[in-house]
Amino acid sequence: MDSEKRLAIFERARSRAEAAGTPIESDPQFTAWVGQWIQGEIDLNELKHRYGELLKDRAVLKRDAIP
Repeated sequence: MDSEKRLAIFERARSRAEAAGTPIESDPQFTAWVGQWIQGEIDLNELKHRYGELLKDRAVLKRDAIP
């Protein structure tokens, strides 16, 4: 799949999410990973893995911040 198709897929997903009132991840690291996926530098499984790790890290930070 070429980058134009991946970009179109992402844009459709973003449009559907926005129409449903679902926020799209705005973390700069996630945005960079999406760009890497669009350019074909990483595959979708790697993007999912990285995002999962980002979410785990956030959960740990949130857990540790609770007194």
